[in-house]
Amino acid sequence: MSLTVLFRYFKPYVCYILFAIVLLFGQASCDLALPDFMSDIVNDGITSGNTSYIVGTGMKMLGIALLSAACTVTVGFLGARVAAGVSHGLRRDVFISVEGFSNAEMDQFSTSSLITRTTNDITQIQMLIVMMIRMVFYAPIMAVGGILHALSKDTSMTWIIALAVALLFTVVFSMFGLVMPRFQLVQKLIDRLNLVVRENLEGMLVVRAFDTQKFEEERFDKVNRDLTSTNLFVNRTMSAMMPAMMLIMNLITILVVWVGSNQVSGFHMEVGDMMAYMQYVMQIIMAFLMMSMMFIMIPRAIVSINRVVEVLETKSAIVDRRDPVQIPQPCKGVVEYRHVSFHYPNADEDVLTDINFTALPGQITAFIGATGSGKSTLVNLLPRFYDVTGGEILIDGVNIKDWPLHQLRQNLGFVPQKRGSCFPAPSERIWPMVTGRQEKTGSNGRRLSPRPWNLLSQNRISLTRSLPRAAAMCPAGRNSVCPSQGRW
Repeated sequence: MSLTVLFRYFKPYVCYILFAIVLLFGQASCDLALPDFMSDIVNDGITSGNTSYIVGTGMKMLGIALLSAACTVTVGFLGARVAAGVSHGLRRDVFISVEGFSNAEMDQFSTSSLITRTTNDITQIQMLIVMMIRMVFYAPIMAVGGILHALSKDTSMTWIIALAVALLFTVVFSMFGLVMPRFQLVQKLIDRLNLVVRENLEGMLVVRAFDTQKFEEERFDKVNRDLTSTNLFVNRTMSAMMPAMMLIMNLITILVVWVGSNQVSGFHMEVGDMMAYMQYVMQIIMAFLMMSMMFIMIPRAIVSINRVVEVLETKSAIVDRRDPVQIPQPCKGVVEYRHVSFHYPNADEDVLTDINFTALPGQITAFIGATGSGKSTLVNLLPRFYDVTGGEILIDGVNIKDWPLHQLRQNLGFVPQKRGSCFPAPSERIWPMVTGRQEKTGSNGRRLSPRPWNLLSQNRISLTRSLPRAAAMCPAGRNSVCPSQGRW
């Protein structure tokens, strides 16, 4: 299912991929032709002392090598183009999906995990696409073509090729079994590391106020050590693959020379054919080496693909009804919580239980309680950032689930405790109005040069953004004042 979702991003680049496959066939044909020319030079040119034949055949080899290089460069360009385009489409759709998430989906994935999925995971997919276009099609052509060319030179040494392939598969699948579980763990550890870093940065003032720097350092060190040890295991295992491959390659070369020399001494094979056979065996081993590299990359990329597709396939649980109620305007703003209960996903207990109250227009309804008592949760239910798990919330006698989301939130002036970005950012227009100063600000309303009144000014900006709505209801966060018809 994950690959089916991913394949649709390749549709605009089918022509690029087909052209790349054609070029790979050309590149493989050129590479496979070179040992034959070398065999001809040794058998027909060097043994007879025919210099002109050697020069002519050498020029042909040079032309073929240049043609192969041109194919290689073009395939690299096409591969990079396809990979960049597919990753661009994935990042765009992941961003659009995340923009439509409710708070429940954000809690399900966490911000740190979404950052990793949008950056590191899609980068892994991009690298896999480049390697697949350059190797997945090229390596089988080289392997099959090398075997056919080697058999055309001599069939008595076929067992050497079979032995080489068996040893290569043994090494590849052994490595595959060792690193596959760790690849799945690496991405989760990156999520965890991002979470710890973000929490440290966002809560820096709180950490300093409560003097918990040592605890946060130890917390970060633990996550960092876990990620480091896992990466070290994977990299050390991967680093052992190349020496093992080179050892197999060199042993097979020695075996080919030993058996081939006996063939040459018995006049069953020419020297040039033995050299060409050796080259074909090396090409076969290199083809399997390239495929083994893909086997190592694919497990981690598959984990990344599943994580990205999980975001793309997740739909917001808070959507409009198919037949939403048409709410008459203007809205009066009578808010009623009727036997409301709520618990967060996967939580064992309710945060709110059987809440009943009515907030009338023109009155201020305040909630007082300790930190974590559910005040913000109570307010977040009104604009349907979360849906109640029991009871109902009514506005002007109509359940908010029956309201069109756009119309519901259009009638709300919401001032959250936590400031966020607003695009297109109105801060460039609002800042001079609320401060009386022509100061340069960032896109999220923050001053580029911090001052003591910076936090107060940002709260004013959040407040001012709610003014143009002329909202009938205004749920305000802690320490906020909202001049609307009904404040609570």
